[in-house]
Formats: sequence, structure tokens, C-alpha cells
Amino acid sequence: MKYIDTTSIDVPTVGKLVKEDIPATVFVDNRIYALKSCDKRLVEEGNQTFVNLMKSMDEKDLLNRYDFEVLDKLPDISNSPRLSKAIDEEKCQFIMSLNTPNLAEKHYLLLRTDKDRIVNDIAMMIYTSEHLSKHSVYEMLHRYAKENPTNFCHDINSIIKNEHFWRNCVSSVAMNRVSSVVMDWFSPIFGIRPSMPDIKQKLNIDGIITYQQKKKIMGRMMANIKKIRKTNDPKAEAELNYIIMNLDIESIKDIIKNLPPSYLALACKKANPEKLGEESDVKLIVKYMGKDKEEKYSLFLHKGQQHVPVHFRLRDSFIVYLIYLIDKHESDNVDTIDIKLFEKEFNKLFKAVYGQDKGRNLKKTEENDDKNVKREEANRFKRLIRKYDQDGNQVNSQLNNCFHDIRSSISKACEQLKELPSPFILSDAYDHLHMQKNKINIPDSLIELMKNQ
Repeated sequence: MKYIDTTSIDVPTVGKLVKEDIPATVFVDNRIYALKSCDKRLVEEGNQTFVNLMKSMDEKDLLNRYDFEVLDKLPDISNSPRLSKAIDEEKCQFIMSLNTPNLAEKHYLLLRTDKDRIVNDIAMMIYTSEHLSKHSVYEMLHRYAKENPTNFCHDINSIIKNEHFWRNCVSSVAMNRVSSVVMDWFSPIFGIRPSMPDIKQKLNIDGIITYQQKKKIMGRMMANIKKIRKTNDPKAEAELNYIIMNLDIESIKDIIKNLPPSYLALACKKANPEKLGEESDVKLIVKYMGKDKEEKYSLFLHKGQQHVPVHFRLRDSFIVYLIYLIDKHESDNVDTIDIKLFEKEFNKLFKAVYGQDKGRNLKKTEENDDKNVKREEANRFKRLIRKYDQDGNQVNSQLNNCFHDIRSSISKACEQLKELPSPFILSDAYDHLHMQKNKINIPDSLIELMKNQ
């Protein structure tokens, strides 16, 4: 039997853990990226394993939301040298950026596997991700308990009245629901379970922590917090950690949801794009460059006397970004944008920025030109949102490529300004910009194209 010490985050359960000072913002947290350069069957098996695992779990059992993506090629991560070097050395096939808001360095999990281990290893990537995210949350809640003991004890006392908490807490091995679900999915094959030897040792308990012992620990919660604040008592610290680590995912989410906004913003400032957006001096300005230019409008990041252009690799990327940018400019009360509903706006903005494409028909009559324009516009938008090819096989959509390009292009410009890019980038189609709308400057002519249907 292999035991996983849930108090340790230094050694991942699977793969290699890489810590990087400068985040590679081209990678979205909690998304498993499969490199297309590796064996096609391995990628397919990894994707199917991921799908099966997600089907077997409920979203409320997970601290994070996960997805899976196949990369056409590895994006430019030269600004994250440790990560770039590790990917080359490991020759890994799968990469995941981990969500650890309370840790200063960015963590990445790299996996090299084979057909015999792929099922176990993909499951353990999810387990490792949840494990590190929870450790980060535990640290935040521990600090919250010491800084706001009354509020913390009130939240915990509300939770422990719930029968579900006690069903979870009374289990012979302290573990939360997500660990249990993941372990149940593969433990009959791999025989892995978590343990808490460090806490038990500090509590001087050998074997099972009984129901009565747990009730006494709960009853000493406020007294323990006072001891920790006064003398850093190690046993009191262990009992507080025991309570926090027994919280199931729903309880953790409830506590975080009720944390004072100012505290939550301070605790997760580096990972809080909305807070960073409020404090940033960067302005996003779209400038008209002239009718004779190939790109009639361009995006610039302004900070003080610095004016940094954003160079998008893909034309479609700039147009997608403009749609989000104009939507944010018009209202702070933004919501998820469904690009599929913005075909007219996309084509109008594309024409305004790049001029009119007339397709590949060489006949020059006015009638044919008009038909070619409409055909090219329709085909371009279909390529943008396409998810499946003609044979029904899933493909990496152009829209996903656009989000990669947006993250990469904006991040490079932010690097020149020595600014964190998180308020200005889009993680995926469900995300939005977190900057202030009064820091966006767009010509009225482009805004009108979004308004006039």
C-alpha cells in the first residue's frame, strides 16, 4: 500500500513539478495540454481517460474546473526559462498549470507516460492538482482563522451542524470528498490512499482519531486559535489544521464565498485579476493607423510614457479580442460571450481592420465580387468556431488558437511594461477582461459596428 502524505506538496504524486517565477500565461490553470508531437494514440487515450474521469465525478466534488486540449505546437514560453528547460529535458507529453493562489511561485506539472500507465497517470494529474490547490486554500484559511478567529469559528460551527460534515469527518482516515472520489475511481487497481501522519504525530495519536476525540478538537477551536496567536502552540496548530483538512469541498467553497472581499483580495492578490485590474495604470488603446495600412487599426498598451504595440500572430485573434474589449468598454456588468452569436459583428470588425477579402474567385465582375465576399466571410467564421471536421472527428478549433495567441501576445507586451497580464488576457471562451472600462480607449467607428445590427 502506497500512502500519500496530504501535508506535503514538495513531491508530486506523478510527473515532475516545476516552479517558475514568471508565469507562462499561455497556459490556463487546470487544463491538461497534450502535445500533438507525441504519439497520437497516447493523446487519444489520455483524452478518453480524462473524459471518463470527469463523468465519474461531480463538479461539487472538485475544487477546480478541468478541461483537456491538444496543442498543435508548443507555444512560445521563452519568458519562463525553468519551465521551458524542464519541458525539453523531460520530453513530456502532457502539461498542466496548477491553481495555487496562496503560493508566490507558479507551479506546473509535467508528465511523461506510456500506454500502460496513461490511465493511472492522468487520474493522478487531477489528484495532484486538487492536492496543491487545497494546500493553498488550507494556508489561506489557517491565516484567516488566526486573523479573524470569531468569523472563522462562526463559519466552522455553521458547517459542523451539517450531517454531511460529520459523515466526512468520522471516516477512519482523514480525507475530503474529492480525494475519496478520485481514489475510489482507481484504488482497486493501484491501491493508493491518503494519510495524515504528521498531524497524528503532533496530536500524539496512534491509530484512528475517534469520534469523541474529534468532538473535543472542535470544542477547543477558539481556545486553540488563541494559543496559536499567543505562543504558536504546536498541538493547537495541529488541531486547527486537522479541522481545516477535514472540510469537504462544498464547505471550503462556502467559507471562501463568505470571506470578507478585502481579505480575499489581499490573500489572493497575485491571482486576483479583478483586483490587479483595479490597481493597474495600464490603458488599452486601439488606434487608427491609416487607410493605406495593411492593419488599419492596432492595439497598444500605454503606461506613463511607454506605448507598447500588441502584435497578434493571427488576424482572427485581434477581432475576437476587439469583441471582448468593446463589450467591456460599454459596460462593467459583463458576462460570458458566445462568439457563435457574433458573426455579423466579427465580419464587420474584420473588414474595418483588414479590409475586404474577396475570396479566391478570379472573375472581376461586381456580382461575383459580392458573392465571393459573402462566401469568404461565411467560411472564415465557420473555420473560427468549428469543433469537428467533415468526418465528425474533433479538431482544435481556430477559436482556441485565438485564445492562445491573445494570451501570448498580450503577455509579451505586458512583460515590456513589467505588468502582470492577468487582467488583460482571456483564459478561454468563458472568461472576460478584468480591467476597468475607463482604461479602454476605442474609436467610436468600431464601437458603432458592434451596436448596429
